[in-house]
Parts: sequence; structure tokens; C-alpha cells
Amino acid sequence: MKKYQIVSVGTALEDIAFYTADAEIMKNPKNDPTKLKLIAFEYGAKIHSDEIFHSFGGGAANTATGIARLKVKNAALVNIGTDVRGDAIMESFTRTGIDTSLVQQDSKHDTGFSFLVVEKGSNEHVVFAHYGANKYLQVSKSLLKTFRTDWFYVSSLSMDHWSTVMRNLISTKANISWNPGSIQLKQPDIIKKLLPGITVLIVNKDEATELCLTSGYTIPRGKREANIRKLAQHLYALGSNKVLITNGRHGSHVYDGEKFYFAKPSPDRPKDTTGAGDCFGSSFTTGLVKFKGDIQKALHLGVVNSTALVGEVGAQHGLLTWAEAQKKLKRI
Repeated sequence: MKKYQIVSVGTALEDIAFYTADAEIMKNPKNDPTKLKLIAFEYGAKIHSDEIFHSFGGGAANTATGIARLKVKNAALVNIGTDVRGDAIMESFTRTGIDTSLVQQDSKHDTGFSFLVVEKGSNEHVVFAHYGANKYLQVSKSLLKTFRTDWFYVSSLSMDHWSTVMRNLISTKANISWNPGSIQLKQPDIIKKLLPGITVLIVNKDEATELCLTSGYTIPRGKREANIRKLAQHLYALGSNKVLITNGRHGSHVYDGEKFYFAKPSPDRPKDTTGAGDCFGSSFTTGLVKFKGDIQKALHLGVVNSTALVGEVGAQHGLLTWAEAQKKLKRI
């Protein structure tokens, strides 16, 4: 029986990044605390780009790649098609050192892909995703008995039966870091029922606000935004063992029920924020493994790796090796 330190569960895609200066970043006029900023285009306009990049992405592919580069024994539990995109993803996994024993290959559905629109002024982006074979990933209890792992890192799940997948993962009693995606966030009541089985809940500030507002939290009158520490405490009370809330260039917070931890990225302007959340969350989880549960050191690993990532284009190109990460950690 194979034994891993971390198994990444979720999506694997081909990414196409479309850079344009024709987009506008604007505050949401509806004053919606869950959607503070929007990327907008002129209605009916033809949008141009002089920069297009092809790479690999998807939450599980991104996190497995980052974890492998940090020298942790890992595997990717994903579903891809038996097509050119799927073959390329498998080659990338093998080249990176990701165990492919758990990869499912689907002859009935095509490999997923995503189209990212990046605003060149700020390098912020939106993602249009076609999940394809990812929607048909099977994570049965019988499959989970064929291997062992200390941790599961679960990113966005695209299948309708995602809650069953989560319950099956929780039943293994392994540690679970969970970064729920848009499909999960639309069903907050189910998320809240699952949180007692989660070791680390990973969300950005907007997602944390959205979850909290559906479970009794209210933003104080006169305040446009929620306080991150209050959000973390509220989410912790719902059952997760630790709560990690990322807030872009403003830094990231962890709450373990007793203490708050904080780390802030470098002030350098990011070139591309695609995959930054995947990188930070998986690096933090890898740090918990590498540093035997030291939350502050794990946060610093998340900072140095995600800072390196956003300095390059794509969700995987800037990821650090363990040797590179160690050198950067010594400077903190």
C-alpha cells in the first residue's frame, strides 16, 4: 500500500491567460461586501491582447506541483480526459515528481481548461472555467482504502457530488486542508456541517465574509468591510481546527482558537496573481508538515513561495524548490 505525506484532490486544467489593457477595475456600486471589486469591459467592445500564455492549472494540479517542488511525497487525485491536454498534464506531473497512481483517465469526457482575463494595469484577473472531466472525479471509500496519507489538500471541487467526496475524505481520519471553491461556497450550510472534520479551512477575505454572513455574523454599522480577526474567530467557532484567511498584499492571518498569527508579503508589485491562493494554502500546509506544526514558519513558507509565484506568469512557473525556499526563509 502506497503512503503519501499529502494528496492533492480537485481539478487539473489547461490554462490560457489573456492579458489586456482594455479592462477597468472598479468598486462594486452595489456595495456588496462579498464582491468589493469588479473587472469591467465596454458593452459590445472588441477586446484585444498582445500577450497570451498557455500553461497548466486547476487547484489540484497547482497544489501538487508546488508540494512536489518543496520535496514532500505527494500524489494528485484528479480526473482528466484521454486527449492531448490530458496527456500533457500527465507528462507535466511525471516531470515534476508528482505520483500519478491516483490520476483517473476518462475516455468519455474531455480534459478541462480555463480562460483567464488579466487586467494589465493591476495584474488582477477573472477566470472562466470549463471543468470537463473534472466533474466526474470519483473519490469512493473503497478507493481511499487503497493508499494512506497524512494530509489531503482539497481545492475547488467541480462535481455535483462534492459533499459526498468531502465526507469520504473526512472518514479516513487524515488531516485535511480545505480551500472550498465557488461551487462549494454557494452551499454554505453544507460547508458548515463539514467544518468539524477539517484541520485547516483556507479562504480569502471575501470568501470568509460570505461564509460568515450566512451564519449569523453581521458587519458593524458604518463599516464597509469585516474585521479579519472577527471573521476568523467566527469560522473557528463553526468547527475547523485552524482558519487561514488570505488578504492579498495586505497579508494573511491564521487563528487556532488560542492565538492569531500574521505574515505579510513583500511590497513588490505582482506580475500575475493566477494561482496565488493555491500556492499560499498548499505551501502553508506543506510548512505544517516540514516544520512539525509550527504555524508561523508555515506562514512564512506560504509568503516566500507565493511572492515568487506572482512574479512570473502562470499558476506554476514561479514556484520555488525546497532549496530556494530555504534560502529565502533565512532572510526573514
